[in-house]
Amino acid sequence: MTTSRAARKFTILDSMILVAAVACGFALHRAASSVIASEPKWVGPIPQQPPVVVYLRQVMEWGYPLLVPLTLAVLVMRLRRPRPRWRRLLRQPGMAACCAAVVPIVLSLVGLGRLIWILEPPEPSFTLTSRRVYSIVVVPPIGEIFGAMECNIGLWVLGACLILILARRWRSERSAIDRLGRIVGIGWILMLVVHAVYAVVG
Repeated sequence: MTTSRAARKFTILDSMILVAAVACGFALHRAASSVIASEPKWVGPIPQQPPVVVYLRQVMEWGYPLLVPLTLAVLVMRLRRPRPRWRRLLRQPGMAACCAAVVPIVLSLVGLGRLIWILEPPEPSFTLTSRRVYSIVVVPPIGEIFGAMECNIGLWVLGACLILILARRWRSERSAIDRLGRIVGIGWILMLVVHAVYAVVG
């Protein structure tokens, strides 16, 4: 169901927020790629994998770093005034999907922050194993989301969408912001599918 109420127009500030989110996504991907590229130096060469496995891994390596900042950007844009009432706002599928995705992301980052607080900076003589663990867990933060919460985010988003549908509370809005939120939600669900396929064939 789509609401007939006038929606807030997509502004220049919204465009700036979107561009900044994409830029952060590219930066996170670059940081994660640098860690992955350095793995063979520490743990030996990565075994040869089938092309489909390599492709699925590349999709995940690009998908998660881009979707995390885009999720936060949609929430910021959606919470800017003027906006619908909270009761109506939470029924929008784009908003519901992004709110559901933020929960495991925040939980993951909180857990990562506690881990960084416990870990000490590496010494020059630390072992290869500790070096790899420190680099993948601590640098960058997206590594925690990629390694631990990647599948859960898609499940949270899928669950939020199913709740809206089954409760007949689906109230989509004819606006670029809600459409963008729905696209981000679909992206998280697709990442769930890609992760499941990768776990089977990888």
